[in-house]
Amino acid sequence: MCGIVGYIGQGDTVNILLEGLKRLEYRGYDSSGIGILQKNKIKIYKKEGRISNLQSFIPNNLQTHCGIAHTRWATHGQVNDSNAHPHFSYDQKVAVIHNGIIDNYLDLKKQLESEGYPFQSDTDTEIIASLISKFLSVEKNIENAINQALQKLEGTYGLLILLTDYPDLIIGARSGSPLVLGIGENQMYIASDPNALIRFTNQVIYIADGETIFVKQDSYTTTNIHNQLVEKQIENIEWQAEEAELGEYSTYMLKEIFEQPEAIRRAYGEGGRLLAEFGNAKLGGLNLSTRELLDIKKIHFFSMGTGYYSSMIGCYLMETLARIPA
Repeated sequence: MCGIVGYIGQGDTVNILLEGLKRLEYRGYDSSGIGILQKNKIKIYKKEGRISNLQSFIPNNLQTHCGIAHTRWATHGQVNDSNAHPHFSYDQKVAVIHNGIIDNYLDLKKQLESEGYPFQSDTDTEIIASLISKFLSVEKNIENAINQALQKLEGTYGLLILLTDYPDLIIGARSGSPLVLGIGENQMYIASDPNALIRFTNQVIYIADGETIFVKQDSYTTTNIHNQLVEKQIENIEWQAEEAELGEYSTYMLKEIFEQPEAIRRAYGEGGRLLAEFGNAKLGGLNLSTRELLDIKKIHFFSMGTGYYSSMIGCYLMETLARIPA
């Protein structure tokens, strides 16, 4: 699990990125990094350890209009500076940050190595940058090039991409890993979690699986896997930035435990998930018809850590209340 943040506009880019990272540090804290565009070149600063290590490593008074940032929880490769994100393509024209896991990265890496592409890290993410650069070298239409590269990937990803040849653009893409765009006045924020941008804007759009978003400081375009334009609905975040902060609690786990009673009250209250007059519940995200729900024959829970215990309870409830094997 990692945290990703991007910004494009005329604000204090580096500090905005660092602020976003700090608000996502609970999602990954073994290393972090930022990539920024300066004079049509991408400069990358990354460090093992907490975000404070990165902050002390970045030169003072860096000026840029566009950048991406990442806080990592390692999946591929050791915890060190080389494996920290962002990752360059072989020609340093593409920089990528990534939340998720690419299942077929070894096959892709072997293929790219056989074509002469060098690699500097042990990560699955670095192959994404070189794949994109490869398709950009033969496909001049940026939407087509990005789409062709993404279609080679198997697994999950939330991506932010910088390109030296398109210095007024950040590209985001999602497949199974969350991505949200925050809309400001002549500035845009993009992150894996609205918590990273709530301090700057409460107007957001949520990127869906299979969608790619092309973000400029005053506009955005969203396409699906077939390169068709997708209209997005702007939503307002109702909660305040302070609600996502630690406040009086020493850890986010402790904060979450003590907030459970209020979360249950909201779920059962007006506008929540309980439809008391119908003796029913309103669930988001499933998007299944009644017939499709009735056709379900078995349910699998996948989890790890303390989520394992939640899954055990979930299986018990599913079998006793819904009478569906779980």
